[in-house]
Amino acid sequence: PASAYRSIGADIDMFLEQSVIAVGNWCQAVLMNSCRRRRRLRKGLEDWGHLYQHAFNADFSDEFEAHARSAGWKYERQETEDGHPIQGPLATWVERETAGCMLQHLLLGFELDLYEP
Repeated sequence: PASAYRSIGADIDMFLEQSVIAVGNWCQAVLMNSCRRRRRLRKGLEDWGHLYQHAFNADFSDEFEAHARSAGWKYERQETEDGHPIQGPLATWVERETAGCMLQHLLLGFELDLYEP
């Protein structure tokens, strides 16, 4: 129930909202015929792109770090030598799912004979 949900932070709430949309769109896409699935996956890549930025923000929120530690994770934010942040677990998950959608889109093009031999 909604009453059992407690907010972890604004960045994480936004990430969760957007991830439900992206995953829901992917689920709808895989239920369509090949032509429509390919088109839906292409349009869904924009959702995954927006979700990446939300995930990156959530990864570097103090609330996420505190929640991860309270859940038993040994999560620490990391930075490059230049001081730029390295993506965390949420952004890594989004990047993996985005790559999967891109691969499905590409392979459907071969299945539909859209590419010249």
